[in-house]
Amino acid sequence: MNTTILNTIDELFNEKANEDRDFSFDEIFAKVESVLSEKWLKNNPKFLSKELISKNKTGETYKLLTIDGRFIRHEDGTWSKRKFNEAI
Repeated sequence: MNTTILNTIDELFNEKANEDRDFSFDEIFAKVESVLSEKWLKNNPKFLSKELISKNKTGETYKLLTIDGRFIRHEDGTWSKRKFNEAI
């Protein structure tokens, strides 16, 4: 399977579903980066530094979270996955 940022985020929430908890963006991005950083470095045609790739992917991850209807940002800045029957 081709692992993507959103697949990784979804997997994180599914793994912790029984805990019924919210995640900070930093926790979410740490998981994404731990799973995908090697792939990002290999697919790096501009030979960007690891730090610059991480900075770019941080923005991309935040953008994807905000536009994907499965995830909700709370007032305290944490994120959760929308419940199956929860309205958008």
